[in-house]
Amino acid sequence: MIPAFVLRNIAAVNFYLYAQDFPISGRGNAVFLGGNGSGKSVLLDAIQIVMTGMNRRYLDLNSRVSEGGRSTRTVREACLGLLDDGEGYQRDACLTYIALGFEAVDGSRRCTAGVCLEAKASLNEENVLGLFILEGEILGFADFIHPKPKGFEEKAWPTFLDEQRRKGREVKTFQRQKNQAFLRELYAIINANARGTQLDPDRARAALRQALSFDIAQITSVTDFVKRFLLDVPIEIETFQARYNTWRDMQKTIERVEAEIRTVETIRAACERVMEDQFNTRMWNYGAQRAEYDRYGAFIAKQRQEIAEMQEKLDSTRSYQQTLVEGIEQIRRRLDAIKDQIDGTPAFEQIKKAQAERNTQDAIRKAGAIEAKPIFDALNALREATNSPAFPTGLAKITDFASRLTSDLIGIHDAAWPKSPKQITALVSAVPQLSDVRAVLDERHQNAASTKASLTKEFDEGDRILKKLRSGGTYMSNDTQDFLADMAKMRVPAQSLSEVADIAPAFAEWRAIIESILGDWADALIIEPRFMDQACRHFDSHYKATRAKLIQSENVLAQDQSLRSGTLAEAVVTDNSYARAFLNVRLGRSFARVPPMISARAISPHQPTASTPMAAASSIASSSRFRA
Repeated sequence: MIPAFVLRNIAAVNFYLYAQDFPISGRGNAVFLGGNGSGKSVLLDAIQIVMTGMNRRYLDLNSRVSEGGRSTRTVREACLGLLDDGEGYQRDACLTYIALGFEAVDGSRRCTAGVCLEAKASLNEENVLGLFILEGEILGFADFIHPKPKGFEEKAWPTFLDEQRRKGREVKTFQRQKNQAFLRELYAIINANARGTQLDPDRARAALRQALSFDIAQITSVTDFVKRFLLDVPIEIETFQARYNTWRDMQKTIERVEAEIRTVETIRAACERVMEDQFNTRMWNYGAQRAEYDRYGAFIAKQRQEIAEMQEKLDSTRSYQQTLVEGIEQIRRRLDAIKDQIDGTPAFEQIKKAQAERNTQDAIRKAGAIEAKPIFDALNALREATNSPAFPTGLAKITDFASRLTSDLIGIHDAAWPKSPKQITALVSAVPQLSDVRAVLDERHQNAASTKASLTKEFDEGDRILKKLRSGGTYMSNDTQDFLADMAKMRVPAQSLSEVADIAPAFAEWRAIIESILGDWADALIIEPRFMDQACRHFDSHYKATRAKLIQSENVLAQDQSLRSGTLAEAVVTDNSYARAFLNVRLGRSFARVPPMISARAISPHQPTASTPMAAASSIASSSRFRA
């Protein structure tokens, strides 16, 4: 049988003008006695705030003020201490604690349930910092303040929680939107129902509100009593049936959405594995291609050196050829001079004639060489371009024209080029328009430049990662490294999850699966709770939309800090309690069992079961949910 609980204490800090304990002793009913305006309703308001989970829908502060109607008093005014004499607020800003202490009638069990509020005169509404439940103790006024020579100072919400945990007390906290969970937890402790059934939070809060504004003169029948004081709002059978059908449809929709979410999680995990495999494949291909590129680069450099040597020999041969041509020309002039002497031409006339002819030939040769060189270079370049594999297809006119530019037709450029000026003139006049090929080549050049820049960036990133790994470091994103550097400048101790945790040797084959599940959280940063406010403000301001991750260590519960056997969390070893709690939550999914569809005699050592990485990964991806 569940023992009955009674209210033993009301602790109020900065609630109207109250800052004290209100102990309640003895057994039976409790009555608040006092004159008008002495604060009896304030105590009922404090009880309402805690027992409704600070849900405004069920709050009816000072409900008897207007004879059963809802008053205009607000929780914010209660926290700031609104004075009835019209002089404003007692406080401009404050933290308010309200705690109810309960004890079993036989003295066997105790608990405290309360709420922490923050109110400011500059804001229109109060802020609920948290709801809390502490089993085994009844907290008093002194547990929520720091005494001072002249008065007191209320404890900050994180300070209060840390102090209770240092005393070995387990404080369960709840956010405002989780007020139903708060009330269920409280009712599970203090509910004195002999049958062991639990109260429904909404019905209990509605009954409390109706009880505080109860007036027997308003009751005309049992039905009217049930509708007005037991039901949250009046309801008809048709309305109830419609709501029930709506609820049933919503349940089906929720089940369908959850199934779709599991499917999406499975697809996401598979995509991450595929992307990782593709990245590894591309990295290895890049390494192989880079090695091949370096080998061909060395070979090309050697070929260029040999070509340079051959070019020097060719230039030497051409120089010697020019010397021979000049020697032949001198011999011809001598023969002409001898012939003129035989014919009787005077010697000075012969010399003058020979000099004029030589000057003319030199001038013609130089002019021809200057004019012909650009034409030779253009034709030769066009022939080489069309022979390249990179030359665009679909340009039949240019390709056909280039096929006629053979080595025999163009020849080798020298002082006597071209051998046949008319033939070269015909070729030049037949050159097609090159604007189309120029546009295509410009586009390809831009694409090649873009690809080169992308490959260079990937190579630099890969090189940076390799250097980091070779120096004993861990692979983490630039955002995470920048955030670690900022924490070091701020003198906030921080460590990444990959630095304080590692895969156990016995679970080495699970590494890829665990890293796939963790994703970016493998390098999440761990910061002690006393530095979390400072770190969170900096994180929200500069790194909220980046790949950097931050583990909320102040939300870690004591039961999460011990190793969960039989789960993926067992595959990771760590001495850090916050890392262990995070891994228990993130990887806390059982895998050491055989799927029902596989019989014991049908399992072979090579068949995947739930204890193998692939089966476990499929099970986790399809049915597990994780929280950040």
